[in-house]
Amino acid sequence: MMAKTHQAFAVFSVLVVSKYAPGSFDNIVLACGLSMFGALLPDLDSPQSSFGRLIPLLSKPLHS
Repeated sequence: MMAKTHQAFAVFSVLVVSKYAPGSFDNIVLACGLSMFGALLPDLDSPQSSFGRLIPLLSKPLHS
């Protein structure tokens, strides 16, 4: 998957959960932001990923 699809699925998941466990708007926005960030972490070990290109000093040593 591409970075945008990882993030879109993360936001979609937060919005589905928020329907059944409602919270304040601020909490939902925060959860969307954190889930978008977290959705990129599994690809951190790939220097070609969006997050890997952003932080090559961390990505390249993790790539084996």
